[in-house]
Amino acid sequence: MPRAARTTRERDLYPAVARWLTRHYSCFATKIDIGIRYGRIDVVGLRDIGGELSGTGGVVAIEGKPGREPFATAAGQVTGARGDAQ
Repeated sequence: MPRAARTTRERDLYPAVARWLTRHYSCFATKIDIGIRYGRIDVVGLRDIGGELSGTGGVVAIEGKPGREPFATAAGQVTGARGDAQ
């Protein structure tokens, strides 16, 4: 009997996205699935974007979408997450 193809869930990709944030955006801390009950961000990273004698931090928030949803739905969720990150 053939096996059913296993689909990758969105949350299965979060650890890989967190590692990607660390490498490509120089984030010194990452968290997965963080936020309040109705406004969660999939992966968030903190990075230092200051100069040599001054410092400031930056927040990088990623809302992952598997690509099976309509674009308008995904874009609306990403726009909502933008406010949570600020």
